[in-house]
Amino acid sequence: MNVFNPIFSKNFRYSNLLLTDSALYYRVDPKLPGGMWDRVFITSDEKTICGLLGFELDEILKATKEEFFIMMAKSPMVINKRFETVRKNNKLEFYVEFSEFLKTFKETNKEFTPVSMENFFHIRDEFMDDMSESMLWLTERHVVNSKFNGKTIKGAFPDYDMTKLSDTIPKFKDSFSSKKENELFIIKNGPSEIHKKFLEVTN
Repeated sequence: MNVFNPIFSKNFRYSNLLLTDSALYYRVDPKLPGGMWDRVFITSDEKTICGLLGFELDEILKATKEEFFIMMAKSPMVINKRFETVRKNNKLEFYVEFSEFLKTFKETNKEFTPVSMENFFHIRDEFMDDMSESMLWLTERHVVNSKFNGKTIKGAFPDYDMTKLSDTIPKFKDSFSSKKENELFIIKNGPSEIHKKFLEVTN
């Protein structure tokens, strides 16, 4: 059984986690207007991912589909009722099969145990720092456009050729590894540091 399967993926959501086809992330969602959220990497190690749900990697890899369903149905870290009803537009056959299996499974009396965030600090030393960065970005990114724009560049450099901005501003943004890193730089720094970096990158 593949560790990166839709049953694991859906169940991780109820611990505020996101399992993609290659890694597990923590979903950072401060419930901001517009629904902006971010994700923080936890691990791509299959053994660790299985361990977070109380399973051994070997038993998952060796399991048949039916054996896997039984393990999921019995686990206190899986919410059976979330799989009992399949939406009409859900095309994943795996969901349908698990849902049908649960109709015949009698051992449903169990209390759900979510994955504890404390685990993530032990998995990645940088997890807490990344969480802080993510929260900072999500809650403060609204200030980016007012801290850095054509007007602020003109204010810092009165003789600047403003006709270059269509080229230099994108060049400045592209000097960062991502939009998030670009915006975090602006959030964290004052006008002089921002505009100094702008000149260094674009000259």
